[in-house]
Amino acid sequence: MVVRTAPDGARVAAELPDQLGAPKWYGITRIAGARIQRDFHVAPVGQYRLIPQKLMPGASDRVFQRRGHDIILYEAADRSDSCLVWVGPHHEATTWFGGPAPRPDLLSTLMGLVRFEDSPQGARLASTSPSMTQQYGTAVSAWSDRSVVTIRSAAEGASSLPDWQGLARDGREVWRRAVEMDDAPRSRYAGTPYEWRYVVASATAVTEVVLRPPDQAGASMAGEETVAAVVDGVRVSWTG
Repeated sequence: MVVRTAPDGARVAAELPDQLGAPKWYGITRIAGARIQRDFHVAPVGQYRLIPQKLMPGASDRVFQRRGHDIILYEAADRSDSCLVWVGPHHEATTWFGGPAPRPDLLSTLMGLVRFEDSPQGARLASTSPSMTQQYGTAVSAWSDRSVVTIRSAAEGASSLPDWQGLARDGREVWRRAVEMDDAPRSRYAGTPYEWRYVVASATAVTEVVLRPPDQAGASMAGEETVAAVVDGVRVSWTG
């Protein structure tokens, strides 16, 4: 059983079968109000270093030190894009602007409106003015070389559930839906578990599992035992 802190502070307890691989954990949340409309992407700390190296080569950076974490502003050399990254000891959280960096006064306002709390179990982002904002669109994801697992609260994930009743399984319901693919990979993976996304709903959480095909030719493919592991072994609770 793995216990994670979702980006909105919820407690997520997840039991994932070994067939899904050893994951790294990510998250996303949205904070919206009169003075803020931002998506925040949470990742293991260190990925921000790729921004000036690969995503925006030659980007400028400016560091704002805070107690327990830093905030880094990156801006592309041609000002075509920019982002703000909260960097803690365990995780980082990034919001992208899709254009030049905001003016200094707007930047200061944004940084003042967001509270960042990091821990080994996950990073939490919250508004410093909760009465004037909403937080929604929160999800926790587990990525491995074998699968992508996305977890949402039952309230967030209910709208994504199929209209038809799923397979009842120990207090959960399970569905499968086709993965969107181009014609070539769809033909290649027809009749295999890779053509489906598996959705498991409990009383508190909705979990979606997509199996990833092996990178190397000739590597063993997932079979029905992996599907059985998903149906029987994925157990998630979302509290908060």
